[in-house]
Amino acid sequence: MDNRKNILIVDKDNVFLHALKKDFADHAEFYRVAFATHSAQAMTIMKKFVVHLMAVNINLAGESGIDLLFWVRDYYPNIHVVLYTEVNIHEEYKRTLLYGGAAALLQKPFHADDLVRIADNFYRKNESSILPDFVKLVDVLQMVASEHNSVHLEVTAPGSHRAGTITVQNGYLVAATTTNGRIGVEALIQMLSWADLSIVVNKLPPKAADQVFGMSLEQAVSQAVARLDET
Repeated sequence: MDNRKNILIVDKDNVFLHALKKDFADHAEFYRVAFATHSAQAMTIMKKFVVHLMAVNINLAGESGIDLLFWVRDYYPNIHVVLYTEVNIHEEYKRTLLYGGAAALLQKPFHADDLVRIADNFYRKNESSILPDFVKLVDVLQMVASEHNSVHLEVTAPGSHRAGTITVQNGYLVAATTTNGRIGVEALIQMLSWADLSIVVNKLPPKAADQVFGMSLEQAVSQAVARLDET
């Protein structure tokens, strides 16, 4: 039985797609990959085949990848959608996209390894994943919150001896601590202020709803971001 997951990548840039196709050869044991150059082609693929994760360039030829995200959210809500773009995205706009249903955001160009790390977080439950350096902690937390995941994050700022951990069960913040004694939302605020982070994601088994105690991670992140914006 073939248990591989199917990834669909949508981009107008055929040269970039060809490079990714070569990259994905190293991950053929766990993932199959298909490509589309516009929304209509991507929709046709999704109607004919099971797609587990889709990566979409926000800037498609004459159309928006965000519109495709909204279409997928309406018709195929089980597909995880990763958005990416060639330009820097403002932090407030990132939060809007993540709350709008994007599972993660990437900066183009990226490699197959970067997309596979994100896919591993969803599908290879028993493994730890080290996220790419350019993935922001706030993006990870918002993705975990939107998916109601259960994870233990190890956050370090290399070279500064700063570190912390965040434990989430079913989308609820169970614990957050830093090595200098901050806890809860205060710990989140501190970790979100650090630059050049190393983030390790460890999957946890979900618990029954009546066994989970804590604040909604979405609420905790919103509070932490609001506090940071005030400083």
